[in-house]
Amino acid sequence: MKPATHELAALVLVAALTLVMLSASPAWAKSMPLLKCGRDSNHPALLGWCYDGTMVAPVHLTGFQVIKRRFIGLAEVGGFVASENTYSVAQLGAVLANGRFFGGIQVGGYLLTSSFYGLAQIGGWVGSAKFFMSRVRARRFRGVVQVILGLAKVDDFIGLIQFAPVTRVKSFIGLAQVGIYNHTDELTGLQIGLVNRVRRLRGIQIGLVNIVEDSPLRVMPIINAYWY
Repeated sequence: MKPATHELAALVLVAALTLVMLSASPAWAKSMPLLKCGRDSNHPALLGWCYDGTMVAPVHLTGFQVIKRRFIGLAEVGGFVASENTYSVAQLGAVLANGRFFGGIQVGGYLLTSSFYGLAQIGGWVGSAKFFMSRVRARRFRGVVQVILGLAKVDDFIGLIQFAPVTRVKSFIGLAQVGIYNHTDELTGLQIGLVNRVRRLRGIQIGLVNIVEDSPLRVMPIINAYWY
């Protein structure tokens, strides 16, 4: 599948999830184009309260939400959700653009969390995008598993399993990276796919074509192993 096809599929998934999240949100959230919890805010939210950029709620439902400092609660569900720090068991949304996430699981269409610290990330696309004149991107993953339906693009991955049709990672340390096309600068672990490409390898590649740029055996079919 070509990158453009992946992007189209991810955008369709984002649109579908947005409709689902907004339909599940309360009427007051749908009627607001932007609900902002800023540093000078002091107002109620559904089942919670926003004060000085901090949203505290056991379950927070919203359509379009920007939280300046942090969200603290059990679950957050919305169409577009962005916060500097999120402490939650679960976060679900069409677009999740957090500075840092600490908790259990993230499920979304477009995952743009800069630093993820949790159990699992599940979504349609992980990468970068531009919102409100600033660019946000996924930089760091620290967790157990990442399952993505399209492109998984992250700078630094430390975890157990990364699964996506197309992976683009600068540094991977884990048990296995699984995809159709895997492209990683430095990999420690197992890489499984049709085409595997790394610059520096400390582990094993299994696939139709295996490329290790810093290896005497640069291209190998079926299996390749190297420890730099």
